[in-house]
Amino acid sequence: MTQPSMFLSKIRLKREASINAMLPLLVPESSSERTHAGHRLLWSLFGDTPERERDFLWREIAPGEFLTLSARRPLDPHGLFHIAEPKSFEPELRAGDRLAFVLRANATVSKGPKGSRGKPCDVVMNELHGIPAGSRGAERRSAVERAGVRWLIGQGERKGFRIDAEVSDSGARDGVRVLGHQVLSIPRKADAMRIGVLDFEGRLTVVDPALFLGALVGGFGRAKAFGLGLMLIRRL
Repeated sequence: MTQPSMFLSKIRLKREASINAMLPLLVPESSSERTHAGHRLLWSLFGDTPERERDFLWREIAPGEFLTLSARRPLDPHGLFHIAEPKSFEPELRAGDRLAFVLRANATVSKGPKGSRGKPCDVVMNELHGIPAGSRGAERRSAVERAGVRWLIGQGERKGFRIDAEVSDSGARDGVRVLGHQVLSIPRKADAMRIGVLDFEGRLTVVDPALFLGALVGGFGRAKAFGLGLMLIRRL
């Protein structure tokens, strides 16, 4: 199965004197501030008209370096970046194909009355809810594993893949690892927006190629404008 052509691009801020002078603004040290800056930087490569809606995913691979998956080639009207020749993203997948993957995502569950849309809640915070504050430190690592893998299993059930893992009381085992969890605080005019971020790596099996390819292009989880949701895959 194939998807209409997309472009996978590697993008790096130039290290020229005029740009180096702005690096503290363009690449702040704080993860939260850098995510906010990256959101604006990457939009400058794709926001060609005021009416344009976001049609790309992105991921920071190092401070000032990014990968994007987009329906259009990135354009650099301000001359800030080195953009490697974009690669066509047209994976040919079949049911049963096994892939390695990495994913950085905002994983949430809906909290609210049954039948309503509800408010999104970070899966780790939801997992820790009800555990006394003084005990959360000891429980946190296993809670991150359990909540993250449970969320990813659910994504697979809805989006055409199966991860090679199970969830136990101590967390996950076998084919997936949750590498870490952090909470970003993104500045806004009113109160800051808090985004929970989980990093995964592991193995998956393709179940429904068309559904999975659509999910790869659309991204996983919420807050995709802030560098989340892009799953990178390779054949085992």
